[in-house]
Order: sequence, then structure tokens, then C-alpha cells
Amino acid sequence: MTEQHQQEADCSGTLAAAAVEYAELGYSVFPCKPGGKTPATATGFKEATTDVEQVRQWWSRNPYYNIGIATGALFVLDFDAGNNWLQDDPDRLAELANGCPISLTANAGRHYFYREPEGHQWGISAGKLDQQVDTRGHGGYVVVPPSRLATETGFLYYNWSPEFELTASVDELSKPPEWLVVQLDELEATKGHQPKKNAAKVTEGLEAIPNGQRNATLTSHAGALRNLGWDSEEILGGLRAVNASRCKPPLDDSELNSIARSIARYEPGDFMRIGPGGGLLFSAPDPDDTGKISDECHLDPGLIPEELLNVPGFIKDVMTFSITTAPYPNEVLSFCGAMALMSFLCGRKVKTEGGMRGNIYILGLAPSGAGKDHPRKVNSVILDQVGFSDAVGDQIASAEGLEDAMQSNPSFLLQTDEIDTMLQSISKSKDARHENIMNILLRLFSSSDSAYRMRRKAGNDNPLVIYNPNLVILGTAIPTFYYSALSERMLTNGFFSRTMALEGYPRSPRNYASGFDEIPECILEVARWWAEFNPGGGNLDQVFATQQKVYFSHEARKRLKTFTERSEAEYRKHEIRQDPVGTALFARVDATVEKLALLYACSENHERPEISEQAVEWAAKVVDYLVQRMLWMVQQHVSENAFDADRKKVLAKIKAKGGPGAPFKLKSGELLESLNGFDKDRLHKVIETMVHRGEVTMYQGESSGGRPPTFIELTKLGEAKV
Repeated sequence: MTEQHQQEADCSGTLAAAAVEYAELGYSVFPCKPGGKTPATATGFKEATTDVEQVRQWWSRNPYYNIGIATGALFVLDFDAGNNWLQDDPDRLAELANGCPISLTANAGRHYFYREPEGHQWGISAGKLDQQVDTRGHGGYVVVPPSRLATETGFLYYNWSPEFELTASVDELSKPPEWLVVQLDELEATKGHQPKKNAAKVTEGLEAIPNGQRNATLTSHAGALRNLGWDSEEILGGLRAVNASRCKPPLDDSELNSIARSIARYEPGDFMRIGPGGGLLFSAPDPDDTGKISDECHLDPGLIPEELLNVPGFIKDVMTFSITTAPYPNEVLSFCGAMALMSFLCGRKVKTEGGMRGNIYILGLAPSGAGKDHPRKVNSVILDQVGFSDAVGDQIASAEGLEDAMQSNPSFLLQTDEIDTMLQSISKSKDARHENIMNILLRLFSSSDSAYRMRRKAGNDNPLVIYNPNLVILGTAIPTFYYSALSERMLTNGFFSRTMALEGYPRSPRNYASGFDEIPECILEVARWWAEFNPGGGNLDQVFATQQKVYFSHEARKRLKTFTERSEAEYRKHEIRQDPVGTALFARVDATVEKLALLYACSENHERPEISEQAVEWAAKVVDYLVQRMLWMVQQHVSENAFDADRKKVLAKIKAKGGPGAPFKLKSGELLESLNGFDKDRLHKVIETMVHRGEVTMYQGESSGGRPPTFIELTKLGEAKV
């Protein structure tokens, strides 16, 4: 299948059919997350199987899963883009491709597929045969065509090289050339003399890692260990050894756990080869204006793990319907829409035993054309059919207009596109009306468990009251636009910490079977039940809102208590660091967990909801992810001042010119041309400071006649900051 045909085809059907075909050929198949390379199952490639029915079941669950194949009896040689191995030996290079299938990877590399010869057993390695040449054997896996990788600008596809497709079983594949067999045996023998778990000895005699460099240095160590094939527990053991012997003072074990888990999500050999928006980056020490070094290091957790989008019952049903009927299906955006709908329906009718309501502000962030409007359309049609058409709005004209809408409909769903535009108006404008919108949004959110007093109207000395207002916001925006629109005040005044922002995948292939004539009855039945549900039983319940209590199971209450204690510790840590953004986020995470667990319970069993341990566990994982992603995105996009904004623009422009195996550098003239609004003096001041901070270096290139060019190149520190 050609790349053009592949991109135009029904992606979901192609992936599912290919997965079944591989299993029928005898390859051990398992699903990877849509648009990524990380496993979608709990134990990853360990669940790989040739069972065709199991494979069909996986891809019926999500037709956009990428395809992973476990290696072992199958041996794969992995060439990264830009490698030069065997370029001086064309005969051996030709022998590698003699009769073996070759995959062209999404990152412009190549995979060579062989069978492992009898009497040999090869594992995995990274950069041991040659720089940018890895091996995948026992304990590893590869992603295969027609899988695709999501980037900020679209998808990159895996393809079989023409005439080198994988059409034979493992037993029918050719074995590697004899000279390569010898090298692989030697490599395996060498690995056998390097025990994995004696990392403490490696640290003997090495210099201490001072406060301010601990997190970034340990992250680098973890990446190196992952490249050697170590799993999460082994990486954690290695980090503990380094931390105990070299970090002054040592980091908390919880931070070591976070680093180990984050690094272990990637394939061996992938660390520090992942670009912006697609995976792991770490931040290093950054002097602030006073010269103080911040020890904070925010890892990028990537796009939300797919298993966190799985809420049983009503939310799952609405999400599935939205995905299957969307012109451009997007799992994350559909999830946001379903969560907002559930929050609107139950938010004013139930509460936890501690009094928490289910009102949420949730944002679906995605590139233009990725399908941001479809979940809003689904919600509007559902609510129209159950009698709530007047309780849905699409914009905020003024704070007064929002109050009036809430007075008529104490439960109100605001579905607004390009919410960053509203935030920009609030952030940049000096008009008090815009600032008042933010104040109203914060007050309405906080008043869900009490009474909201409206402004006094002409001719009425007594302010009107809205009891238990349930304002739910479903907003959409382009990710970078949203984060760039946030002001320092929004990051700390409670709006940012009260808002859940989830980034969707890039635009998916067109679904030509999109559109719907009617909503499934199973969805309408539950929506009608909530519309008619009246816990108080009286005619005034619309005004005074009696709520039914939803109780925690004993195990769920214990799990929530554990999470709350951990979040309190995180709050204190950020408070000591004088980090107002981290403090604001961790001040409310336990409340967010309780809200989400309540919505989970109402979705799972609307007639008899109970908050289970599973509901709290899910909610805690979602909040953990959201906090890490939001902190990282703020670090990347939100500027403290005009100079910091200039600096981040320069970092991004240089980073955009690099790639796998290529340095991140630009000629100074090209850099100036690419920066709209910059003049030479403005750029010079930024570069001078960045050189002083160690983020970039400047040097003269070779002259081809005339004045030699000046290059600006990112250092490792600079790469980590983009």
C-alpha cells in the first residue's frame, strides 16, 4: 500500500485488518496507543499473542490502536535516520537487505526483520553495534506498518519498503548475515558480564550532585539506564543508589519514582531522541533574576494515556457515539464532551458525603481542523431532545449576561470555541468588564455548594440569589494559543487550577461514514432519567436544589485519604520553593479527585451511584497526569515577562531546525529573518543572555568566500527548555 493510499484509506479498518494478518502469520501482536509507540495494555508486549480472536477484541475496543509486535524469535535491526553505519562497506550493507522485510519508520529510520538462528538468543541494545543502530530481540518490541505517530502538525506513517513487505511467517524469514551473527553473539557475551543491579558501585568516587542539578542529572541517568533495557523497578534502584551517594541533599523517593516511571514509558534507545510535542524532555537548572537556582524539574508526560479516557457507563457510551459519528474522530475531545455532559446532567442533583458537587471546567485542546466542534454538537442535540435546549450557550457576551442565563437555568452548559480569545481579552484588556468575567467564573465555580448572590438590579435593593449554581464549561482551543493566553494572575488566582486541560491527538483520517440522524436510545434514556430526577421531590427543587448524597465505599475513602496526604506534602514542597503555580495547583487536587470520582460513579450507575475504590483510583491518576502536563506546558509556553517571551521564541525557532541526528542550530541571519518584529539589537540582547545562561553557544562557521557565517546552536540545557 502506498503512503498516499494509506493516508486516504479508512485508517481504523486498515490497522485492525493488518493486526489480524500479522497474528495469522504467527507474529505476537499487541496494541500500542493511538498515534504513539507505548503499549496500550497493562503489561505491554508481555501480553502479545497470536490469538486472532484476542487481537480482534483489542482493535474492536479501539480501531485506532497502533500495532506492536514482540521480538524474540523475531529479531529486528533498527536504523535511526541519519546513521552512517556500513556506508564505507556497500557489500555488507547490501547483504543486510538480502531477502528480508524492511519497514520505513515514521521517524525516517529503517527496521530489518530476521529470524533468530537456532542456538542463539539475543536481547535488546541501543547504540552498541554503531551509533544510532539498535537491536530488538528478547524483551523488546517494534511498531509496524500501517501504524502512525502523532505530531503537532499531523501524522507520520510507518510503511513497508516496496518489494520488501512482511508477508512470510517468522520461520520463513532469512537469518542475519554470518558476520552480523558473530557481532551479535559478541555483543550478547559482553552484556553478560555487566550485572544490572550493582549501580551503587558505579557512583563510587564520582563528584556530588548539588542542589539545583539533582532532578535534571538523575533524569539523564534514568534515560541512559532505559537505553540499556532496564525496566521501571531497575531504573528506580539505580536512581536510589546515585541519589543516596551523590545528591546533596538527596531527593525524596517519590520524585525518584516519578522519574523512573516517566522514563520507562519509552522504548530502550528512545531517550533524548524525542522531539517537541512527541515525548520526553526535561528541564535543567534555570537561574532567575536573583541568581537563585530552581531545583524544580517538570517532565513531559506526553498525551493523556488512553486508559484514563475509559469511564464505564454513560460517559463511555456518549464518547463512543461521538467518535464513531465524527468526520475527524478524536478520542480526547470526545471524552471532554462526554464529561461535560455528565457534569451538566448530575451536577446540581448529587453531591458527595462531604458536600462536593460535580461541576467542572474542562478544555479540549487540539490543532485546527481536528474535530473540536463535533462533541459540542452531540451534546447540544442530546440536551435538546431531553428538554434542555435553553440551558446551553456558546459564548460569554458579558458577566451580566452570564448571570442572567444562570438565573433562568441554574444548571448551564457553556460550550465555547477558541476559549483562548476570551482569555486573551481578559489578560490583555484594561477594561473592567473583562476582568469581571473572570471573577464571575471563579465565584460561580466556588458557589456550587452554597448560594451565589447576583448584582443588584435597578429598582431592586435586594440582590437575587442562585442556589447551588452548576456552571459547566466545555471549551476548545489550540494548545499553544491557550497556554500563551494565560496571564500570571490566571495561573495563581484559581482559574488555572480549577480548569482541566486535555490535549487531543492531531487530526485523524477522514471518517466518510460520519454523521448521525438520531441519538442512540441507551444514551437518551439515561439523559432523560437525569432530566426527570428530583431528589427533593418538591416543586421548588429547581430553585433550592436538594441533592442526593453519594457515598464512598470504605476502600475508596481510604484511597482518597492517601491521595490527600500526598497532595498536602506536594503543596508544602511547592510552598517552600515559593512556586505560586505549583502551590495553586496542589491546593485543589484533592477536591478535583473527589469531583471526578463522583462523575465516574454517576456514569457507572446512575440509579444507585456509589464511589468505589476504582473510581478514586481513576480520578487520582487523571489528576496526577493533569498536574504534570499543565506544569510542563506552563514551563514551555507561559512567559513571566516580555523578555522571557522573546527568549522562548528564539529557543523554539532554533529547535525547529534540528532533528534526529542533526544539531539544533541556525545562522544568525536566518534566525533574525524568522522572528517577526525582532531587530538586530533586540535579538542580540536575547542571545547574549542565553549564552550567559548556557542555553546556546555562538561560533563562526567555515567561509566559502566572503564573511564567515555566525551560528547559534542549542546546548543540551537549551534543548531541554523547549
